[in-house]
Amino acid sequence: MWLPNSTDHIPGSTSNSSVVSITPTHVTEFPTAPMEGRPVNFGLVVPGVYRSSYPKKEDYAFLRDLKLKTIVTLVKKDDPDHELESFVAANGIQQAVFNMKGTKKEPIPPTTMASILELVLDRKNYPLMIHCNHGKHRTGCVVAVVRKLSGWGLDRVVDEYTTYASPKVRECDIEYITSFQPSSLEITLVRSVSAENPRFGPLQIRSFMRTLLFTAVVTTIWLVSGSRMAVHRDNMSS
Repeated sequence: MWLPNSTDHIPGSTSNSSVVSITPTHVTEFPTAPMEGRPVNFGLVVPGVYRSSYPKKEDYAFLRDLKLKTIVTLVKKDDPDHELESFVAANGIQQAVFNMKGTKKEPIPPTTMASILELVLDRKNYPLMIHCNHGKHRTGCVVAVVRKLSGWGLDRVVDEYTTYASPKVRECDIEYITSFQPSSLEITLVRSVSAENPRFGPLQIRSFMRTLLFTAVVTTIWLVSGSRMAVHRDNMSS
């Protein structure tokens, strides 16, 4: 729910294997993250999307420099975090809080993942940062799903997860990442539409699925074209 309120090196990759599969065309529209003052486990997913541990007061100056529009919080504290609430309100940041259990307690529900991806994959919300408590497990699983949707190979996806999760790599997370199928999101969406709108019959649902498929195709073309343009820019500059 909504509460009122030059590319970096990616661990586990070489400088020649920068993420380009979902890189926005105009990467200069997002500020480069400074090297100093970074929150624990901070990292670049793609230009405009970052990952981190839970922001602390000493991290706020760094986050302010990122000019964030959105913070996706994958944990709900028992006690309100008034400092973070004040920070996002003062800086015009939208914060989406998901009351997720730890991944060792239960896998991320498909409906929750679908809602998270709806925010993370929408460029209108950029610059955006995803975080949980330590920026390892919940955040790692969400980023891994984004990687799989953007065409990364499983080995590379797991390597990135492991880099950020070390030394507490969870086998349940690796199993979740390995077995995740995009079709699970489609099934979730169809069930949600059927439950919220019981008047929808098979024809309407088929129409909804065709729209979903069309959106997926357009998104794929967008990802591939962005990748090719980024690679072309690299080749021209080398």
